[in-house]
Amino acid sequence: MFNRLRLRTKLAFLLVLAAVAVILSIGFSASLLHDRLTADRVDKLRAIVQSQIAIARGLETQVTAKKITREQAIDQLRQSIHLLRFDAGDGYVVVSAADGRGIINGASPAREGQIAPPLDNAGHTVSALEAEALRGGDEGVIRYSYPKPGQTVAQSKIAYVARFAPWDGVFLSGAYVDDIDAIYAAA
Repeated sequence: MFNRLRLRTKLAFLLVLAAVAVILSIGFSASLLHDRLTADRVDKLRAIVQSQIAIARGLETQVTAKKITREQAIDQLRQSIHLLRFDAGDGYVVVSAADGRGIINGASPAREGQIAPPLDNAGHTVSALEAEALRGGDEGVIRYSYPKPGQTVAQSKIAYVARFAPWDGVFLSGAYVDDIDAIYAAA
């Protein structure tokens, strides 16, 4: 059948086929770039959380040795986390109890001791998302929308969460992904 077509038609068909291949290649490459940038962001968040958990482990060793109380250990970590900021001040660490009550909040110390409000109209909370992510293990990744510090409009965010069993707590560090989404949309 292809042999019966005129040369002009064959060339036009090949040109269209090449254009489709280029478009598919660009789309696939953009998708790979988005996935790689997201994975790199999660790796950074993992390093931040794991470093804070390492400090908590060291403090828990002192609790076990009866050198300090658990409350003193948490207070020492609290002082450190309140100072920790990254991503131009938008990034911080939060530690919450299994029931969702804030133990340490690097962005808003006033929220410590409180249950986090729902994130959306469906009533999802960060603690519910954490519980789902940690259902199969001691670490996971969650996605949600939340306003940047000092702002009111919610933006897309990804967070790495890890359980710290000695304190029956969950460490979380999140990062906004509006920059990654913008790169993907521009591709």
